[in-house]
Amino acid sequence: MRNNLYATLISFFLMIFVWSWMFGSWTFALGLLVLVGIHEMGHYVVARALGITVTLPIFTPFGGMVSMKETPRNAYDEALVAFAGPFVGTIGALGAMVLAIYTDSSAIMQIANAGLFLNLLNLVPLAPLDGGRISMAIERRLWVLGVLLLAVMFYFIGFSGINGLVLLLIVYSAYQDVKQRTIQAVETPEYFAVGLWPRVTASVAYLAMIGFLVFTLTGL
Repeated sequence: MRNNLYATLISFFLMIFVWSWMFGSWTFALGLLVLVGIHEMGHYVVARALGITVTLPIFTPFGGMVSMKETPRNAYDEALVAFAGPFVGTIGALGAMVLAIYTDSSAIMQIANAGLFLNLLNLVPLAPLDGGRISMAIERRLWVLGVLLLAVMFYFIGFSGINGLVLLLIVYSAYQDVKQRTIQAVETPEYFAVGLWPRVTASVAYLAMIGFLVFTLTGL
């Protein structure tokens, strides 16, 4: 546990420098890292509540991650852990938005909007994004829709530099995950047999979160 905490702190402070270079602002980098950390702690807390052994967050040039040391009992538990990240992360971004309004700070509002967008991006139903894990409790072949949604989102934010690299990493990871899930569905089909009510619950929560983030970001 102590070594994991050291790794979390070291990676956090290291990424302040890396993200400062990437975004051209150390204050933006710090604020966004805090929101990413809040997002990742959502995964951590729910995983622990479900009895799943999980590491503290590690920060990378592409975001943050926690690692589950064991497979969840079923796809619904996996979806709960995945959904907790965007849910708690959105609360954190909304808190930053309230702070920005209270202090009349355009810089904090920029961080809040970036946090909201990252949580929305994470809901695209493709691994390694959270939406890819949530979709396992809804319909594991939602990756087909995820490919289209990812293409649309990156069309608007651009494909150059770091964005293009992130896109390639997501596509590669998604490809590997689809192959692994296909094998898993044959070998342990009971993992995906979560029942009607959990499937409906996951679907409603998933769509509601997407709708809320789109509305908050665009005002549509």
